[in-house]
Amino acid sequence: MIMHSQHVVYTSTMSGHAALGIFALVVGIILAFMAIFIGVGVLICWILYDCLKRVPPQFRQQEPGLAWLLLIPFFGIVWNFFVFLPLARSYQSYFYSRGRTDLRDCGYNISLAYCICAAISIIPYLGLLAFIPSLILLIISLARARALSRQIEPFTEIPGTPRMYYGYPSGTMYPPPPGPPAQPPTAPPN
Repeated sequence: MIMHSQHVVYTSTMSGHAALGIFALVVGIILAFMAIFIGVGVLICWILYDCLKRVPPQFRQQEPGLAWLLLIPFFGIVWNFFVFLPLARSYQSYFYSRGRTDLRDCGYNISLAYCICAAISIIPYLGLLAFIPSLILLIISLARARALSRQIEPFTEIPGTPRMYYGYPSGTMYPPPPGPPAQPPTAPPN
């Protein structure tokens, strides 16, 4: 502090280079957090894309490429409902067609809870309470989706094959489960 004839003049002890360095550090930290946030978003989209791609086309409720729309800010919050829930329904349709009912809802309820918590998390103040549960539910939902995708038998996609949607055990929009193999004809006794 320097005093000049009854006027107080405050001077900064920080040089211009130090202020520029601090500014660069703050901007760098912000950019690093943004890069991590975008990287996590890309990883989530890739996992969902891969899971949807493993489901045979006739059982898919959603096309795999549409999972990348989750990267659009704010739109992705709503789009969660159009990716996570159809993925669970696709799994249900596939596994029901194979006669497997032991998987219950294939993660549908967990995915629904995640979508709701993620939507609530954008509401001021209330979002702070919903953020941690939505993060936990997201991890559980993605882990469940990956585990189910590993149980799907590999297939080769044939261009032009019809796609069937919303196949449930009571519906007839999917092929019946495979039956026992056919017995070869026996030769008549001589």
